[in-house]
Amino acid sequence: KGKFEKPTELISPRITPSSGIRLVKYYSNRRNAEGLNYSMASLLDGTVHLSLPEQFNDPFDCLPSFDRKRAYITIAQRFIDTFDLKIKAEAEVDVDNAIANALNSKTTEDLPHLPHVGDASPAFEPLLTYQRMYLYSYRKGSFNTDAVHDALASEVDSTGALLRNCRVACFTDNPVNMYMWAHYAADHTGFCVEYDLPTVQLDESGKPGDWDARLLSNIYGVFYHMRRPDCTDLLLSIPSQGCDLEGASSSIAKLLCSKGFDWAFERERRLIVFNRTIPDNVRFFPIKRVYLGARMPNNDKEEIAKALEGRKVEILSMDLSDSLYSLVPNKYEPGK
Repeated sequence: KGKFEKPTELISPRITPSSGIRLVKYYSNRRNAEGLNYSMASLLDGTVHLSLPEQFNDPFDCLPSFDRKRAYITIAQRFIDTFDLKIKAEAEVDVDNAIANALNSKTTEDLPHLPHVGDASPAFEPLLTYQRMYLYSYRKGSFNTDAVHDALASEVDSTGALLRNCRVACFTDNPVNMYMWAHYAADHTGFCVEYDLPTVQLDESGKPGDWDARLLSNIYGVFYHMRRPDCTDLLLSIPSQGCDLEGASSSIAKLLCSKGFDWAFERERRLIVFNRTIPDNVRFFPIKRVYLGARMPNNDKEEIAKALEGRKVEILSMDLSDSLYSLVPNKYEPGK
């Protein structure tokens, strides 16, 4: 316990243009195996890439604690209520057998009172269909206990994976962070982009009224902990058919914006998107400044400067301090 059990106070939970917070992103400026340079592409077309959490370098990213046993019992009780089985799911009893036995007690007289297949969770639909066939055929015998377990386990898996359906773009607030240059800008050979935050426009209902405002409203600060937050209750409150949100609610964002304390040096902020209709490369805010890495080759610097000609973008070159272990941004001058 102690201070490591509390979130760091480094970053405010939400970002606004009036907060005076910078929003920057580091790029490697490297080509992939196919010879494509996605860093330059983002610089030229003004987009940022939305990544799946499993693509990040932190295996715990967007992976809070999930109590499968508690979730199993809760979902089992929902199944029981759906079928009006009049039993209670408890951790101490064999839930699967109890449900199977209760289903076997149903008769054709119960058919009109059973829920329609479309009203149940997708994981439960095969069981519901099977139960109707069972009652119509007047067959006797033991209902398939394994089928009950498979349906419940499938629903638990789907519930636990809801947060992994998001896509994330990562940023920070410091363009002279030595760790960030080393980790994310290819050992200082890449570049860093600073974005110009817009003025938020709200519609008559008080909601974001344009695309930039919607983006800004879905950017959150990351908090750093030693303990993973528990997401069980929250995920159980989300419809099992999936999460189709325009952006993250404050409760969901709190879970997706929690990382281990060892990552606090990143001072991360992240854009969180649940809407699957939004493309992976999303148009972002205008570029305000570009910082060129201290080890970036001169030809790469010249290429970037040429690509940005005619655009109102300030280009700075990161130089090494003469006396301190720090980086100094200076105006880029071609040929120097």
